[in-house]
Order: sequence, then C-alpha cells, then structure tokens
Amino acid sequence: MRRVAKNFYMASWIASYSLILILTTAGWVASWGKKGWELWIAFNIIPVVALIYLGIVFLILIYKLWASIEDNLTSISPGKAVGFMFIPFFNVYWIFRAVGGFAGEFNSYVKRHSIYIQPLSEGLFLAFSIYAVTAGVLLNVAQVIEGNLAFRPLVTGGLSVINAVISLLIGSFLIAEACQGVNNMAGARKTQYNIPTPREQEVVCPHCQARLRAGARFCNMCGTKLEAVKPAVQQVFCPKCQTELSLTARFCFRCGTSVEVMKGDAV
Repeated sequence: MRRVAKNFYMASWIASYSLILILTTAGWVASWGKKGWELWIAFNIIPVVALIYLGIVFLILIYKLWASIEDNLTSISPGKAVGFMFIPFFNVYWIFRAVGGFAGEFNSYVKRHSIYIQPLSEGLFLAFSIYAVTAGVLLNVAQVIEGNLAFRPLVTGGLSVINAVISLLIGSFLIAEACQGVNNMAGARKTQYNIPTPREQEVVCPHCQARLRAGARFCNMCGTKLEAVKPAVQQVFCPKCQTELSLTARFCFRCGTSVEVMKGDAV
C-alpha cells in the first residue's frame, strides 16, 4: 500500500485558498464602487483558475483515499467515487457518499483487517460535505438575485470571503486527517505483515524441555539430538491476511483461507 503525499495536498489547499481569500476580499472591496460587477469579475479570474486546480487535486486525493481501502467489502470503488462527482445534480448527493462517507468506510476497513490505528472522525467528513453543498447553494442564489436586480455584488462578495475562510480551515483539517490516516494504515500493515510464521517458531528439546531456535540439531542445554524434533507451533497466522488464529483453526475466520497446509508443514 502506497502512502499519500500529505505535504503536497496540504500545500495545494492552503496556498490556493489563501490566494483566493486575498483576491476575493480585494474584489469585494473594489465592487463597492460604481463598476461593481466589472471589478468583481476582474478580481475573480485568478480565484476561478485556482478553484479549477483545487478541484482536480481534490479529486485525485479522493481517488487515492478510496484506493487505499479497496477490497471486496468496500461499497465504492475509486473510479466510481470520482466519476459520479461529474454527474450534474446527482453530485450533490454523491459528495455525501464519496467524501462524507469515507471516514466510516475507512474505520470499517481497518477494523475488519485488524489494523490498530486511530479511527478517522466521521463528523469532520460529514461536516465538510454539508458545508460544501450549503455554501455552493447560497453563493449561487446570491449571485443570481443580485445579478438580475442589477445590484452591486455586496452579498455575493461577502459570502465569498466567508466561504474562503471556512473552506481554508475545514478543508485543511480534513486533508490532514485523511492523509495521516492512510499513511498510518500503510505503516501498520507493513509492520503487521512482518509477523513471523509458524515455520520461524521455536523447537522444544524432548529431554529437558529447553526452547531452542528452529533448525537446531542438538540441544545446547543437555546435548540431546534434535534432528527428529519438529518446530512447536506457538501461534498460527493466516497466510493471506496475517490474522492470528487458534491452533485448532482450519480456516481463517476473516478471509476464509485454508490454514491446514501451513500448519501441516509446521507441526
């Protein structure tokens, strides 16, 4: 499992929204004059480009987040998570699945794979989705009303400034937590898969019961010949998912893999 570039996504989000905040604020102040909409549009050309860039980066991150927990039980594939975001109107619902629902899917994934790391905050991901939809609706409504009535974009500009501040904060927290969670999981899985198999367990001297390393030919305590002694199984792990099992288990209770062959070689 690959880690995600937390620093890149954080830097992209913070730098872009900081630029958006500065230019949006300047455009809002400039729009108080007679040429309100003209100046507002002029000041928002660069923020629009920044938002397009952020949209691309965020979708790439969403794809990688879902790819990190993809298995037969995950409800959404990485391609589906991103692809459905391009469906008009449906994407208003889909953001609650692809973004708001990721933390819950992530926590379920690490639980069923016995990966012991801190769970993600489901409330944070849900709050981000609710805010994204609410802010988008309010900004569009304000822009339509003020534009049709030939008003200066005072409400639109004010909402845009507030939105830039809140998006900068809540988005930074979400990206930081999501990336850290995936990276923690990658590190935990690497450690988990280094657990020794029963082949690497000890052997027990039949004469003095001393525990010796597997492969020993003589007991270093009493000198008994050990060539006929096979390793004593202390633990059994599933060869596929590395889940620890009881010594009498025939199949892994998590993935269903047979462990008979592995135990037969070790005992």
